[in-house]
Amino acid sequence: MSGGALLSSSLTNKSWPDIYLTLLTSDISKNAAIGLEMGYDFQPGFVQKYFEPHYGKEAFFFVTTLALPRTRGEVKLRSKDPFEAPLVDPKYFDVPKDLQILAEGNRTKASHKFWVLQNLYDYS
Repeated sequence: MSGGALLSSSLTNKSWPDIYLTLLTSDISKNAAIGLEMGYDFQPGFVQKYFEPHYGKEAFFFVTTLALPRTRGEVKLRSKDPFEAPLVDPKYFDVPKDLQILAEGNRTKASHKFWVLQNLYDYS
């Protein structure tokens, strides 16, 4: 099961959403951890470290994403060798407004309802 919502922050034109809220359900497994690491560009092993004590359980995840990031990264060739990986600098949050919008997305009514619901359950 999954769901999503597109919302407009107070820092943008209300006719075009800039926040994407996603609710995902998944089992907690090594494969799920690796998938999250790859999908959200976490360092290898980062998510696995926190998931490992909970392998075999079911879970849901609430993810806030910028729908229209203003920051622009760079991709440059490292050399003339086509097999050598390029230099990638994503420049995350180089534009401070991006971080403000992301924080606002975590303070929406939808995200608040999710966190209230989560606290009703005992996940220990």
